[in-house]
Amino acid sequence: MKYPALLSQTSPIEPAEMSEARHINLHHFPQSKGIFDDNNHFFEWVLAPLSEKDRRQFCTVQPNQDPKQPNKTQYKSLDCSIMELADDIAYGVHDLEDAIVGGMVTPQSWQNAEKLLAECQSDWVKQRLPEIREKLFSQHRYERKDVIGALVNHFITNVRWKALPEFDEPLLRYNAYLPESVACVLKILKDFVYQYVICDAKTQRVERKGNAF
Repeated sequence: MKYPALLSQTSPIEPAEMSEARHINLHHFPQSKGIFDDNNHFFEWVLAPLSEKDRRQFCTVQPNQDPKQPNKTQYKSLDCSIMELADDIAYGVHDLEDAIVGGMVTPQSWQNAEKLLAECQSDWVKQRLPEIREKLFSQHRYERKDVIGALVNHFITNVRWKALPEFDEPLLRYNAYLPESVACVLKILKDFVYQYVICDAKTQRVERKGNAF
């Protein structure tokens, strides 16, 4: 379970106001993460095997200081920590590849990410920056696939386990994570994709059209 709380617990106290603009920016409406209140009986069923201590700790919700922003859960199960890393890797690497193929990311815009990657503590990435740039924008598809595969492999092989001593249940006690030097690289890629792809006006219009059906 990734978000162990009901939506009524994570929703903003003061929901965002609707805009009069023709095109609504979806990013002005942060989504609450949690379980529909109507499904509370399923939620209780999933939590039933846990001890009272584990259950109470697992369902902790951190109130947001900004009443217009959602509250956030603090913990996730082991399987969801793995799933979250997989999602992040796909978002940061494969979405980047799609954006390059689609012409949304150019060698010029990539320089912005490259400057930040050069400041990371990842020797693996810093030593390969010229190769990464060359292959990402190569005319040969197999070269781009090669560097994309290398990035994915780098993230996967650096996954580590951490113990959370506040839990007794093994599925809650352990989580997967990336060391700081590797997590820094992935965050830069994710932020870059968000800025140059997700926040692109054309992308948002396509997304809105898709949500209309």
